[in-house]
Amino acid sequence: MLTVEYNGHMISDYMIINSLDRGIGAPRTNNLKKLGTARGERYIGYTSGVSKIVMKFTLISSLVEKRRELAGIMDVKEPVRLIFSDEPDKYYMAVPDGEIVFDDSRRYGAGTITWIVPDGLRHS
Repeated sequence: MLTVEYNGHMISDYMIINSLDRGIGAPRTNNLKKLGTARGERYIGYTSGVSKIVMKFTLISSLVEKRRELAGIMDVKEPVRLIFSDEPDKYYMAVPDGEIVFDDSRRYGAGTITWIVPDGLRHS
């Protein structure tokens, strides 16, 4: 079972993690320069962009209390440590992005958190 720690809180104590999409590396933009009137371009390097991690989850029972507590945990002013149990020696400096979508019905609810990793790096 995957566990998730965010800003020193075990948020997986509140939820069941259904899926996690970390992708493979940060988005990459290659920089090229046109070679005069000749065919083709010259490669001059690349830049890395912001990484996104999409995490789908389910909450079971005590939805109102869990939603309120999670809202407080997620309310950060800058990127903080995000750690997944399958890589306990690595962490991301992340913030939640946009609205945390949550659909609740009766005794359970499902949602998605999209984490933004501004530096695009996994730290150790």
